[in-house]
Amino acid sequence: MRTRLTELQPRAAIALVAAILALAIVAVLLGPRLLTWRSIVPGGSAPPAAGCPLPLPSPEVGGIFALIPPGDFEAAGLSIATARVTPCQLNATNGARKLTFIGAYADPARTVLLFSTNRDQQPCQYPRQYARCFTIPPTISITDDHGLINASSSTGGGLPDEYFFSLDAGPRPGADGIANLTVTVPGFTPNGPADGSQPAPGEWAFSLALKVQPSVTIGAVPNQFDLGSWKVTTEAAEVTPSVIHIQTVINGALVTDVVSTTVVLLDSSGTPVNQIVTSAAVTVPKQQLNSTNDKITRVNDQWLRPAAGGTYQLQFSGGGGERTINFSVDRPVGLLRERSLCCDPNGKLPLKGEGLGFKPTDLPQAPESLTLDGFLTTTITSGWNQCGQVDFGSGTSFTFGTYFQADGVWYLLDVRSDPNLRQYSGPGTYTAIAWLYGPTQRLYAGTVRITVTADHYPGPYRGSVQGTLDRVGTTTQQPHLSVSGNWTCKPGLM
Repeated sequence: MRTRLTELQPRAAIALVAAILALAIVAVLLGPRLLTWRSIVPGGSAPPAAGCPLPLPSPEVGGIFALIPPGDFEAAGLSIATARVTPCQLNATNGARKLTFIGAYADPARTVLLFSTNRDQQPCQYPRQYARCFTIPPTISITDDHGLINASSSTGGGLPDEYFFSLDAGPRPGADGIANLTVTVPGFTPNGPADGSQPAPGEWAFSLALKVQPSVTIGAVPNQFDLGSWKVTTEAAEVTPSVIHIQTVINGALVTDVVSTTVVLLDSSGTPVNQIVTSAAVTVPKQQLNSTNDKITRVNDQWLRPAAGGTYQLQFSGGGGERTINFSVDRPVGLLRERSLCCDPNGKLPLKGEGLGFKPTDLPQAPESLTLDGFLTTTITSGWNQCGQVDFGSGTSFTFGTYFQADGVWYLLDVRSDPNLRQYSGPGTYTAIAWLYGPTQRLYAGTVRITVTADHYPGPYRGSVQGTLDRVGTTTQQPHLSVSGNWTCKPGLM
């Protein structure tokens, strides 16, 4: 039995802006990658192995970002490990459904798969009653040469029509560092033809040999130590290319005794590091639980590896005791310097065109009167934004996105009317999907109502928005965030 306390939804967030801006991205060239891929498609044949790994375009034309959009890396928590991701382009189809495997990554703490689908088959997120969408399967399974990799998992969206699956455990490789994996993706029910008939649900099985990226042990964490009345055994204390990973077994603690303050990671300024996984589970099957072993709990914690490196403080608390451990983390080797496309106002290209990288302040500034209440309690009086009509393939949508700062931190509020419920046809009130993004991940998402009162070029466009967003895979204390008020924006080049 596993109790998942927090699920990953990391994404640095430019579902809107990525759709409307032509971003110049430059990346370093990847080295060779070891990966083969075989897909078994219902009623079809396996795609050629030559589709993976793909040869990369030159850095001048985008490198890996020409094959996998930056928003996907950010959503999956791989922004600082892009050079370790293997790109592919393998397709599987069933009826109207098309599933494309575009990349894979693994280290001792996690396994991440990147997929995309055809544009009119986007994942159901908000609202769930899309007429033309599918639900991201929560039951994707991954096995290696030792059997099923049993761990908590998470799924989420990157850019529109793309998503990731992340397993909170790494494969078990051979002596050569290569793990032989089989990935089963079940449960896609494809759209039927116009006559009303419906193809059978699809299931795809992919086989691959994937290099497991190495980790560095955090030697400062003891193998065993006392924490008040608890006895703590360290199973993993490591820094991988993508995360800082701590896994312990606590003797004396029930699963319910493990809370958000049991294991905390702080940077040198005392600020909590972005935690993407925290789970607690008993160490024996449920049917074997008794009054003794039900107080032995395995705790798995993962934090996104900071790009800057530095000194960090690991704090344990519980059982009536506390313990603090200091350790250092090096800056990732080979870190791509494109930085966050979402929320780094100083982001810039490392090569040609110094200073030309995307910054929120590159967008037009417009006055706003938007009130946020919950995780953020603030009034947005000014934002850097664009808006307008966009054809996303499934229909015409009105989009509004604004970057703003709160307490020195950049956020993105992204609102998009749902063309599956109603095509945008001019001023009026529409059901919309809204997201709030922080510097490294998506924080809240939900269904709102957006009203457009003026949409005549050259603008400004005007309207209002009202609704409540729900927390998605974060460790923030507030489960909801309300959004209300009036917005203005200058139309972008859609």
